[in-house]
Amino acid sequence: MSKKDLAKIKAFNREYIAICNADDIAAFGNMWTKNAVWMPADAPRLAGRKAIAAFAKTQFFDPFKIKFTQTLKVKVAGSQAFGSGTFRIELTAKSDGSTAKRTGKFMAVLEKEKDGWKFAQGIFNYDSPLA
Repeated sequence: MSKKDLAKIKAFNREYIAICNADDIAAFGNMWTKNAVWMPADAPRLAGRKAIAAFAKTQFFDPFKIKFTQTLKVKVAGSQAFGSGTFRIELTAKSDGSTAKRTGKFMAVLEKEKDGWKFAQGIFNYDSPLA
């Protein structure tokens, strides 16, 4: 495992958190490979960067102001990396200001592309049902 790749993935993770908190759906979409697969909690499997961005826009970015943090443990194997961690998300409805706080866990496969590391596959779920 290259220390340089590990440092770049940690920077990628910090950028991902910042993008989520900045409400930047275009940048969020660009964090994924063209043919990425995402399996979000309580939703169908999504295939492709465009489908992932469209889902995130309608389910997260448009209706909510997001406050997001996550931990990431990662192993690098050549041009792929395998990560897992936990997250905390606070979703404040843009319509009425109501807030939901959730915690959960995730797994991700990253691929090294010409312009850096990107998510190739991801899955997440919550620690408990929304009350």
